[in-house]
Amino acid sequence: MAVQKQVTGDTRQQTPQITVQVADGMIVVAATGRIGRFVAAELRDDLLQIWPACAGILAVDLSACTYLSVDAVRTLQEIWRRPTRAGGELRVLANHPDVVTALDDANIPRIRASGSSARRGSPFATSTAAPS
Repeated sequence: MAVQKQVTGDTRQQTPQITVQVADGMIVVAATGRIGRFVAAELRDDLLQIWPACAGILAVDLSACTYLSVDAVRTLQEIWRRPTRAGGELRVLANHPDVVTALDDANIPRIRASGSSARRGSPFATSTAAPS
């Protein structure tokens, strides 16, 4: 059974979107477009609701994201620092150079989505990239 939630915001370029999918013990929170202040607040609410009780894998898939606001970066830092009661595993995936730089500058460990898996939308067919 899959559950999906969708939140959208408005920008002039690409409409940012947050989706949450749950299936087979994995949760994928995917963001697309430019994640500004207001959409970052929705992302924070979703992650704070999901992460504390997560027993499986929570993948924050930013491979289709082109920009992260300071608020979005702070949200990800908060989630990385917050322990889960159920022993979940957190993965942050990124592909866009600006998003990768923002994550690296904030010392947020990530998994970089490889080219073909990013296009297919699979957050688990990835190669590991350590922050510099």
